Amino acid sequence: MVPKAGLEPARLAPPPPQDGVSTSSTTSAKTLPSVIHKA
Repeated sequence: MVPKAGLEPARLAPPPPQDGVSTSSTTSAKTLPSVIHKA
C-alpha cells in the first residue's frame, strides 16, 4: 500500500509534461501532412 501512495503523486507529476508533449506532437503531426500535401 505504501508504494501505491508514492506512485500516485509521481503519476500526477508526469501528466503535465506529457500533456505539453502531446500538444507538440499533435501540432507536428498536423504540420507534416500539410507539408506533404503541398509537396
